[in-house]
Amino acid sequence: MIALFINSTENTHSAVTEKHGDHEGHNDHSSKDETKSSSHDDHGNGEMGDAVILDKIKLKNANLTIEKAGSIALKPKLSLNGIITPNEEKVVNISPRYPGVVRKINKRLGSRVEVGDVLVTIESDQSLKQYEIKSSVSGTVINRRVSLGEHVDLNDKLMVVADLSSVWVDFRVYPRDFKKLKINQDVEISMLSVGPAAKAKIEYISPIGIRDTQSMLARAVVDNPNGNFRPGLFVAGQAVLNEQQAFVAVRKNAVQYIEGKPVVFIEEQTNEGSKFTPQNVELGPSDDNYVEVYFGVLPDQRYVSDNSFMLKAELSKNMAAHSH
Repeated sequence: MIALFINSTENTHSAVTEKHGDHEGHNDHSSKDETKSSSHDDHGNGEMGDAVILDKIKLKNANLTIEKAGSIALKPKLSLNGIITPNEEKVVNISPRYPGVVRKINKRLGSRVEVGDVLVTIESDQSLKQYEIKSSVSGTVINRRVSLGEHVDLNDKLMVVADLSSVWVDFRVYPRDFKKLKINQDVEISMLSVGPAAKAKIEYISPIGIRDTQSMLARAVVDNPNGNFRPGLFVAGQAVLNEQQAFVAVRKNAVQYIEGKPVVFIEEQTNEGSKFTPQNVELGPSDDNYVEVYFGVLPDQRYVSDNSFMLKAELSKNMAAHSH
C-alpha cells in the first residue's frame, strides 16, 4: 500500500491511498541498510532516486540547517511593474499673464525653484512694459518651452514646475490580478534592485481599462524626499496580499530542482549520522520566506532548510558514479 499524503487548506486536496505492489509509502524513508544509498527511482511514491548519507563528521562540516515543516501564515505578494511619473497634483504650468516678447529667462530645465523665484520676464504688447512671472510653488523645472526673444500668447505654456518630493508610480495590472488589488493596499516599490524599497499604498485604481494592452492602471503615491525616484524610470512593485494559512510550509531556500522537478531533502536520523532523501513536492502559494507544500512533506518532518544545494551537488556526483 502507498499512502499519498496531501497537505492543503483547500477542499480540492485530500488524502489518497493507492495500491502499488508491496512497496511502502513515500513518507517512509527508512532503509534496510543505512550505510548505502537507495538505488531505486520510484516516482510513484514521491522519492527522487538515491539518497545522500552523511556520517556525523560530514554532517557537521556540511553546515546544513534542519527545520521541521509545519503550519504557517503566509504573507503572499503580487509582483507588479510600474513607471514613475510626476505627481500631477503638485505640477504647475507657467503661462504669461499678457501677450508679449520674452526678454529674460531666469531658470533652466532641471533648475531648483522656490516660491517667489522669478522664472521669466516678458515685455507686454499693450504697455511695452516688462513684467515678471514668479513661481507659486517650490520644485524643479521639468519642462521648458520658451526661448529668449520669442513672442508668447496667453495660452502658451512657458515652463512646467513640479514638486518631486512625492511622485506617482503607475502600475499596469492585467485581468487575472484585478481582484487582488484594492485602495489603501500596502505596496513595496524598488528601483529595479537599486537602493532600498519604498513603502506606499495603492491610492487609485482606474475604473476604465487600457484598450491597447487590455490592462488597468493602479497608482501609488510615493514620498521622494531625496529625489531617488525620478520620473520616467521603471520600478518593480510588490503588493501585499491578504494572509493565508498554509497547512504545511517549508522555507523557499529548501526547494531544489532535479530533472526540472521541485524536491525537498527530508532528513532521517541514523546511529551513524543522517540520511537525506530528495522528496518530490507540489508547491502552492509563497511569500518572501516560505512556500506551501500541497504534498510530499508531512507536518513535523525534518527537512533541510538551508544549504540544501550541497546535497543536490552530492546527489549529482553519486548518480554520475552509478551511471559508469
